[in-house]
Amino acid sequence: MFLILLAVGAGLCSAQTAGKKYYLVDGLFFEGMPPGVGSDNVAGRPMVLNFWYTGCGPCIREMPELNKWMEVYPDVTYLATTFDSAAQIKKIVESRPFLFTQIADDSFFFETFHVSGMPVTILVDKKGIIRHIEQGTGTAKLRYMQDKLQELVSE
Repeated sequence: MFLILLAVGAGLCSAQTAGKKYYLVDGLFFEGMPPGVGSDNVAGRPMVLNFWYTGCGPCIREMPELNKWMEVYPDVTYLATTFDSAAQIKKIVESRPFLFTQIADDSFFFETFHVSGMPVTILVDKKGIIRHIEQGTGTAKLRYMQDKLQELVSE
């Protein structure tokens, strides 16, 4: 698992093989990983990996709360992945906004983690070990995951 996450940090594109991949960073879409986002942003840092799609109401409703985590824990890598295209997610992430680095048109992570129901949030520690997986959302689940994220940041 650590090697997969390291490959992700090394450029994300290397872990995905079919078609072009688009990333949303600071409201801009990039084909391939933009400069400044790479292994330095992943190695030795906790990671939050969120799975979502445009037709998932609970996914969209949890976005503002997940964005707050970024303010509280700025030294964490935040990735969101969806099988929807960049064009499909653009309207949602711009209007709501969802500030995680977006990996659009993805199947690699969905297949790797056998994700079918969403949202799913995965917390990875500084060593690249998956520590928590939560399917679904809600106030209690988000609070629990934020408490677990605090533990990972403090380690």
